[in-house]
Amino acid sequence: MKELLFTNWHLMRWVALITGSALIITWIINSAPMAGLFGAFILFQAITNTGCIMGRCAGPNASCAAGSGSGTDNDEYGNNVDYKNMPNTRK
Repeated sequence: MKELLFTNWHLMRWVALITGSALIITWIINSAPMAGLFGAFILFQAITNTGCIMGRCAGPNASCAAGSGSGTDNDEYGNNVDYKNMPNTRK
C-alpha cells in the first residue's frame, strides 16, 4: 500500500490531485454536492493511481503490450488480438 501511494507520481496524477482537491473545496464553500462527488472520485483516482487519466491507465491489472514487437495487442475490451495475421478487408 505504501508503494502504491508514494511511487509513480507523474504530471497528470498531480493535476488530478489538485483538481479533485479544488472541487472538494468548492463543495465545502459553495454547497455544491455534485462538484464534491466528482472531486472525491478524481481525488481517489489520483491518490490510489487507478483509472485512466489522460491515457495513463493504471491499476493492479493494467499492462501495456505496445512496443513488444510480437504483433499482438489488446483491443478496447482486453482481448488479445494478432494484428499481423489479420486479413486485410480494405479495398
